[in-house]
Amino acid sequence: MKTERIRIGIQKQTESVPREEAKESESEKRDYPVGYGKPPVDGQMKKGYDPRRTGRPKGSKNVATYLAELAESKVAATIGGKKRMVTMTQAVTMRFAANALAGNNKAVSDYLDWMDKIESRAEAARPSEYPVSDADLAIIKEVHGRLKQYEHRED
Repeated sequence: MKTERIRIGIQKQTESVPREEAKESESEKRDYPVGYGKPPVDGQMKKGYDPRRTGRPKGSKNVATYLAELAESKVAATIGGKKRMVTMTQAVTMRFAANALAGNNKAVSDYLDWMDKIESRAEAARPSEYPVSDADLAIIKEVHGRLKQYEHRED
């Protein structure tokens, strides 16, 4: 037993462990020697933990999500003298069309532009009945040119 002196002056009895035994127990815990660039296992950072984690927390919603939820929320609207529950998108669209019908020139112009964009998107999204590539189109034009020569020939 080795005695250790505490500041107050009281002596405390502690068991001393030879240095070799202490090293053996530490080396049993890890597969490598502790040294420069090799910290002890209990001092290393835990897997999956990052103290500098930044960014949007998981599960939080962005502005686009909030707007999409709001657009699908139900609101009360009076249609033909009756109250109905419609989505926010439907209510805004009906109000927009009503303003255009009331003679608001800006609303009429915006409404027609809006409808033109919607129709052009729908037309672009619709697949053609017979999809033709550029190579196919070149062949068709060449064959058409050849056949056109025979139209003027008399039998």
